[in-house]
Amino acid sequence: MSRLIVKNLPNGMKEDRFRKMFADFGTLTDCALKFTKDGKFRKFGFVGFKTEEDAQKALKHFNKSFVDTSRVTVELCTDFGDPNKARPWSKHTRQPSSKKDTEEKKTHEQGEKEKKKPKKILNVLGDLEKDESFQEFLAVHQKRGQVPTWANDTVEATAVRPEMEKKKEKKQKAAVEDDYLNFDSDESEESSDDGEDAADEEDKQDNEKEALKTGLSDMDYLRSKMVEKSDMLDEKDDDSSASAADENEEDEGKEEEESIVQHADSAYESGEKTSSQKSTRPAIEPTTEFTVKLRGAPFNVKEQQVKEFMMPLKPVAIRFAKNSDGRNSGYVYVDLRSEAEVERALRLDKDYMGGRYIEVFRANNFKNDRRSAKRSEMEKNFVRELKDDEEEEDVAESGRLFIRNMPYTCTEEDLKEVFSKHGPLSEVLFPIDSLTKKPKGFAFVTYMIPENAVSALAQLDGHTFQGRVLHVMASRLKKEKADQGPDAPGSSSYKRKKDAKDKAASGSSHNWNTLFLGTSAVADAIAEKYNTTKSQVLDHESDGSLAVRMALGETQIVQETRQFLLDNGVSLDSFSQASGERSKCVILVKNLPSGVQVADLEALFSPHGSLGRVLLPPSGLTAIVEFLEPTEAKRAFMKLAYTKFQHVPLYLEWAPVAVFTTPSAPRPEPQTKEKSAVKNDSVQNEEEEEEEEEDDQILPGSTLFIKNLNFITSEETLQKTFSKCGVVKSCTISKKRDKAGKLLSMGYGFVQYKTPEAAQKAMRQLQHCTVDEHQLEVKISEREVKSGVAQAKRKKQTARKQTTSKILVRNIPFQATVKELRELFCTFGELKTVRLPKKGIGGSHRGFGFIDFLTKQDAKKAFSALCHSTHLYGRRLVLEWADAEETVDDLRRKTAQHFHDAPKKKRKAEVLEGILEQMEVGDGDGE
Repeated sequence: MSRLIVKNLPNGMKEDRFRKMFADFGTLTDCALKFTKDGKFRKFGFVGFKTEEDAQKALKHFNKSFVDTSRVTVELCTDFGDPNKARPWSKHTRQPSSKKDTEEKKTHEQGEKEKKKPKKILNVLGDLEKDESFQEFLAVHQKRGQVPTWANDTVEATAVRPEMEKKKEKKQKAAVEDDYLNFDSDESEESSDDGEDAADEEDKQDNEKEALKTGLSDMDYLRSKMVEKSDMLDEKDDDSSASAADENEEDEGKEEEESIVQHADSAYESGEKTSSQKSTRPAIEPTTEFTVKLRGAPFNVKEQQVKEFMMPLKPVAIRFAKNSDGRNSGYVYVDLRSEAEVERALRLDKDYMGGRYIEVFRANNFKNDRRSAKRSEMEKNFVRELKDDEEEEDVAESGRLFIRNMPYTCTEEDLKEVFSKHGPLSEVLFPIDSLTKKPKGFAFVTYMIPENAVSALAQLDGHTFQGRVLHVMASRLKKEKADQGPDAPGSSSYKRKKDAKDKAASGSSHNWNTLFLGTSAVADAIAEKYNTTKSQVLDHESDGSLAVRMALGETQIVQETRQFLLDNGVSLDSFSQASGERSKCVILVKNLPSGVQVADLEALFSPHGSLGRVLLPPSGLTAIVEFLEPTEAKRAFMKLAYTKFQHVPLYLEWAPVAVFTTPSAPRPEPQTKEKSAVKNDSVQNEEEEEEEEEDDQILPGSTLFIKNLNFITSEETLQKTFSKCGVVKSCTISKKRDKAGKLLSMGYGFVQYKTPEAAQKAMRQLQHCTVDEHQLEVKISEREVKSGVAQAKRKKQTARKQTTSKILVRNIPFQATVKELRELFCTFGELKTVRLPKKGIGGSHRGFGFIDFLTKQDAKKAFSALCHSTHLYGRRLVLEWADAEETVDDLRRKTAQHFHDAPKKKRKAEVLEGILEQMEVGDGDGE
């Protein structure tokens, strides 16, 4: 844990001094001292560090040390929902509401049972209840433990009880009448005083009547007084219990404390001398739920002045609080229509009315104020109220979470590292401040599988992250307006759905074509370069095929663009091969119109964030834009993808991670030596990539299948065990997801070695070895290593090493002919053969072909020029090196393996693929 709690701090501790004490041990992310609601220091505080190592250093240094004359105790904080956390004992700690509800429910049930018992007894006794002899019989037969020792074994005192109950009812009635308060007059005060005087006079008369009764003994008179005293004690007990309950409620929340303060204000406003008695009275029901209180109003204020002060709001009612003399007390209550008006009225706080300073605050001292109760409950759970244009999202459906109270020193990678442990992430929104470039303290995370979001919400809410306690909750979605949905006016629903689909898929790599060039832009660039017109370039009646002419023009522009980018420190070799990791700050801008300038691109992208380098080749059809912050780059990507720039849509793509070979800004005129150095570096990189590709090839017999694994065994433990016999390239344990979204081991795995010899050695030495108290069974795997988690299969482009002069061309348009292919490829060297396999006799070709050059050098030149982005009839040509032709020795070896080796079981799919390949080869040879 990186968060500490420091206890037993001295009384005079200030936050600045508290922060300086711990600042020497590392970067602080949080520092807070705790106070009561009354502002009294509770002698403890919290400190958050960015790393756990810094927190451990501070703990070791300060624990059980002295600050001034106090010996402090420093401990590591636990997570908010940790079940092993000690139960809080302080009265300031908020108790769980469920426990409180159960206690109230029990007391309510007990009270109902006690009320039901006397009713049952009365129904059984009937008329005997009023019989004096029967009452005397009951009194005599009572238990001695329930009767005082000085009792006279008589029941004369029971006759006094009805009279005392009548007195009690009169007093309660007088108290209820006194609870009513009218701000416009003081009639209630006079009536309450009259009621109290009348009650006192009746008590005196009753006492005099009892004292003058004939035949009343001294013992009976004293007994009557004793009964009255006991009733008074009962009343006091009730009052004390009520006050104790009020104190408990005060400790539990902020709302009760405010109500007590407002009770004191109401007593002060009414001008009563006995304010302590008035403060225990129940609250007053307001005329509306939306009432504000003005304090400090002039004593001669009029209703019109209050209306002018509240402008442009229109109050429903205005009430003036008066004192005992009938004069204004300076308090005005204003009733409004809605919560929005109350919020606007609160903004008038500290304004002036008639030259006096006015304080405006919410009048929430009402007992049955439903809104204040709802607000306090929301504040208790740290949840704000939904706005009109928002709606709650179900995490199990959306998989989107909102995280707040994040440290301001964290990065997007830190956040991904924490939340990716619960499942793969599809999107992370990490807002930063536009001026300071620092995080705003909150973020949004979207999971690819919604069930993972549910588990992350349960486990990470209240989790300590870099010294701060994270607050994770379900995100809220803005409601779709009428002019934004599929039925919005102005355009067809198909067009809006298509645009929305394109924007949503703009971040997917399968939509990317790195060096895409529009046909119209290519024609403009060719016409400008050769000083001709666009109509002459697109003339289909001229010599040669128009499609081949456009393809060659596009190839030339792509080569020039690549060379320009390489000269300026850009590496684009990864674009033409299998897709890898992409950058989060560099965007490749494609499909630009001809004649675009760098200033135009800067004006387009700069409103979304701070720009770094902006590279635009001479043709001006493709550009690279670098942002300084990943969040700003992501915002620009989402805003500008597929938007119209001048008269064409923009196509955006994330560039590779190592797109810039130099961190500094490129020079405008690079020297020739630097160019050659960059070229040499690129050649070396290509050779290194080829070596890595050779290493990535899986040799047969180099993969082991391990069974009977313990479910707690990790991939690190397995790799450590099997690395004793050779170099381990990969080690995976097959896993599956449970209902909660967690990955569970399936009890088996795969270990892939660099050579088959190392696999054979491991099978001999590690057979039946014990790992985590389980004996392992090892054997050679007959299939490739697959990922532990089932994922969607997708065919990736794999780079092949040149072994022949033959090129396999895929994705050939069906209207293309052998003549057009020969015309396209003969530009780079002399051809030997051009073959287009056909579907059948008289049918069209099958969409791929073979181009065989006389020399390997010509084939390599054609492959390097056309493999990046060459389009024929609008379809991009995909080039691969064809397999070498089999010699007679290879055929003999295959035949011998077929007859002598044990046949292996093949899947149906593998058998069908083999038959199709043989048919394709046969068709190609036939032509």
